[in-house]
Amino acid sequence: MQKIKISSDIDFNFLLSISDFKSILAYLATIKDFDISIELSEAGFIQIMDLKIKVYSIDTSDFPIFNSPNLDERHIFSMDTENFLKISQEHMLFASKDKDNKKLTGVFVKIENGDVETVSTDGHKLLLQKPENCRSYDNTNISFIIPTSILLIANKIKICGVVKMHKADNNLAFVFCGGDFRGNSIIITGRVPEGTYPDFTTVLPAADAKKIKINRKEFLGNIELASIMTPDKSNSNGITINFNGSINFKDTDKKMEYAGNDIFDETEIKLNANYLKDGLKVLTDEYINIALKTKYTPFSISNDSSNQIAVMMPMRY
Repeated sequence: MQKIKISSDIDFNFLLSISDFKSILAYLATIKDFDISIELSEAGFIQIMDLKIKVYSIDTSDFPIFNSPNLDERHIFSMDTENFLKISQEHMLFASKDKDNKKLTGVFVKIENGDVETVSTDGHKLLLQKPENCRSYDNTNISFIIPTSILLIANKIKICGVVKMHKADNNLAFVFCGGDFRGNSIIITGRVPEGTYPDFTTVLPAADAKKIKINRKEFLGNIELASIMTPDKSNSNGITINFNGSINFKDTDKKMEYAGNDIFDETEIKLNANYLKDGLKVLTDEYINIALKTKYTPFSISNDSSNQIAVMMPMRY
């Protein structure tokens, strides 16, 4: 672990531009020494070894105060960083991009009796996951929203090891232990968005929904072909799928057989092809399950263990 020594004869609070901060990080990555000295001068310069950067003094009262959770206290959950980043990338496909709706731009986490569920939605499509190898405490019962800004930062930094999450009031801290190539820990903090996450359970597959099993790769190939062949003048990328003993893709000659005891009545449903493809990026099993009740109810795909469920709302004609 590198040791950084800061020396200054003055009290000096300074502001760094993003570009200067990136320059410092890039420079530190090139230094092989374990001891790094940083000097602050009254003239307004920061000297890091051979690197010299002009900085600007600020009044600390102008800078927002963030009370990070106490990292000495027990963390809420921990998981392998690689798995954490994979799940976060998948949820960012489904989370809303509408900055006016802070709740939906984040990932909802629910921990109950040690079991962890993660949910993201933009109101048109939804992803629910039950991460494997995610270690939580049996007596932990809590729910909160992780801002996608934290996930974006984590995915931009080359990190490894194990991530531990701490929470205090409306503040979160993610500690990536052994986070970088030097073995240093990286801490990312942020605030929990205010408000209550919408009740997503109402769009999950109904108990009386009919279910069938299909080949994922074949289904994806037919969706991609149908999205090209369908003359969609609304630019909504909608495709029409007919369930009638087999799966038929309108405007193509493609037909798929499926397995399962349930037999759909003749049902024609219009779905957004991009939403379907997003769901199939997450579900990577050779065979997946489709659940559908009527052409007006949510359409879902899931794996056999149901620890990954992607839901799409049908499109109106």
